[in-house]
Amino acid sequence: MRGLQLLLLVTACSPPPAAPAPPPAPALEVPPSSASQPLTSRRFTVRASTRSDTVVRLFVSLDCSGPELRRDTAVELERGVEVESVHGKNVFSAVAVDPTGLPSPCSAPVTVEVRLPMRGSFSAPQVLRVSPPMPTRERTATLQGTTQQGWTVRVWGGRECQGPLLASTDAATFQRQGVEVPLPPNRKLEVTLDAELSATQTLCNGPVLLLENDEVPPLAPRGRFFPPPPWPNAEKAVVLEDLQDARFVSLSAGDTCTPSTLVPVRTFCGGGVCQTVVLPLIVGSATTWGLQLIDGAGNRSACTPISNDVDPRLEAPPVYLEALDAGISLNLLAISSVPGPIEFHAIPGCPGTGVVPTSLAANLAVLTEQLRQRWFASVGRDAGTCAAAP
Repeated sequence: MRGLQLLLLVTACSPPPAAPAPPPAPALEVPPSSASQPLTSRRFTVRASTRSDTVVRLFVSLDCSGPELRRDTAVELERGVEVESVHGKNVFSAVAVDPTGLPSPCSAPVTVEVRLPMRGSFSAPQVLRVSPPMPTRERTATLQGTTQQGWTVRVWGGRECQGPLLASTDAATFQRQGVEVPLPPNRKLEVTLDAELSATQTLCNGPVLLLENDEVPPLAPRGRFFPPPPWPNAEKAVVLEDLQDARFVSLSAGDTCTPSTLVPVRTFCGGGVCQTVVLPLIVGSATTWGLQLIDGAGNRSACTPISNDVDPRLEAPPVYLEALDAGISLNLLAISSVPGPIEFHAIPGCPGTGVVPTSLAANLAVLTEQLRQRWFASVGRDAGTCAAAP
């Protein structure tokens, strides 16, 4: 009994468990700097060493007061995080917080002296040449121009020289061979330029340069001869359904589009509908032709074969007319195989003077936004050449 009482007395007098220890204060690391040798970059890296199971709260003050700048795991801060710099003294302190919420003491403060370049009133670089012409299939563009000697030319993505730095070079290289700018695939890129010397910057150039990489070819075109087979006209136009963003049209005998032969085209619009035609050309005896679109970057569509399989027993009509659908109206297109001005008529037989159309070529004419009715065409005001639209 006495032994049990002694045991209870000893148990009752045991010291309470020790309070949990806070984590150690983080040790901060920043790039070296001083008032005589300040940092001039707009971003720099801050690192911290502390216990790996903690979260670190970073402050822009000497004593971990005020709102926190950011909160990261100890592992992330040990690798380093990028922060925006401000002109002058950049002060940091930090606290580590363990999983139970217990904070460490405030770290020793660190300071980074920053001197950001100041924009003066010096003239911005002038771009005199961009190569290759835009848009391009190339993945780089070269900007060439002038600026004051001794300065460093900088090319920025975006307006007012506030985007990411894309490229830089010295003034002599900029003038002699230019600065290369990488182009993102199949995208447009706005760039602006300035120049820097020590801690002084020029003005940012006002005109925004638009650079564009385009490696996507146009879709294969859809087209047909006008007049269509089996009409044996020696000279024919080609009607295109959709020009897309193509700048050039190639039409070559055969079905391979080689050699590539560029042909002139005209586009006419009426009733909200636009049509594109290849101006009349001699088609000769070739029964198959290759049609291809080429965009401004030089991308080529697939080659579309179009047929000109004619019936030699037919005689080419003096004028051939089609009424093309334009919603609530019609667009009229006519081609002649005999000399003389084309006129359009709303009366069979083409009596008297008709409606004078717009000439796309000497023997190709168009009249837009006409009533949806039967139309006729004549050549040289000769009713004997009167032909109706099919």
